[in-house]
Amino acid sequence: MRILQGGADSQNEAAWRAELEESKIDMGLIDPLASYIGPSPTEAMRKAVMEDNAFVVKSLVTRGADASAIAEEDSGSTLLHVSAMRGHLRTVTALLQGGADPLAKDREGCTPRQRVVSDRAASGLKAVLKLWEGRKVNDVAPAVETVVRKTAS
Repeated sequence: MRILQGGADSQNEAAWRAELEESKIDMGLIDPLASYIGPSPTEAMRKAVMEDNAFVVKSLVTRGADASAIAEEDSGSTLLHVSAMRGHLRTVTALLQGGADPLAKDREGCTPRQRVVSDRAASGLKAVLKLWEGRKVNDVAPAVETVVRKTAS
């Protein structure tokens, strides 16, 4: 586990907090889904996606939550669109592994890959989404792990 150093930006702090929560879950100190139990599985998934909590996304999918659910009714964006727009590589990967459709289009006709905002993590996200769009599932898992490792460092 990394130690938060003075002056760390909010993204590093969020990553540190997520890592701390995962450690608590691993030690059995907290129930990973306790704070995600809500009115519907879609609401729980939406919260996990917004918080970039890939572990909870995987757990919810395992329990029957829909990885392709609509996250924003107004825009027609799926959970995958939202996660991609926010630059959440691990959550994008978890959603794809859970069955999210990488070719789903929002109301403007855009796929999740087309919604990725340009920044330093964008190339990794776009690469992962492009792999899944090709539906070469057997080739995807090792390539995704490589992209995730490279982007995380």
